[in-house]
Amino acid sequence: MASKCLKAFNPFCLKGWSSYLNEYLTTALRMKAEEVREALKPIYDELEKGIAERNMDVIFKHLHTDCVVVQKNKEVSYGKEQIATKVKKFLEEHQPKNIKRSNATYCGCECCICVSVEVGFDTPKGPAKVVEHHIWKKQSDEWKLYHVEYEMH
Repeated sequence: MASKCLKAFNPFCLKGWSSYLNEYLTTALRMKAEEVREALKPIYDELEKGIAERNMDVIFKHLHTDCVVVQKNKEVSYGKEQIATKVKKFLEEHQPKNIKRSNATYCGCECCICVSVEVGFDTPKGPAKVVEHHIWKKQSDEWKLYHVEYEMH
């Protein structure tokens, strides 16, 4: 059933992906937005704490082994080494504090979850905002971050 779910949308075409996913998933497979939010809340809380503390072990604990991080219109990082380099550079450059998520939309089914969210945080240079799109997949029966696409504003 997982492969049927993932064939319902193209994760690399994020424009309109949440409505496309919702339209093509059957009611039996679909999770309510509240269910998705509740499933991911403890993970996001732990990730945000790991980011604030620059704890790479906590950050990588929640990444899928095939995770890809895309900085929209700039670069792609794949694999633990490339992603670690990118994350360390981001943390050193921005030193994010007081991370706040807003305008989040959630959709998903038993095998994948999609989230679009605005993330605001404080940096030594002032406030910053990132728009992120996440695709989560189950790995060893746990939700893992599979695809991250973001754009700094």
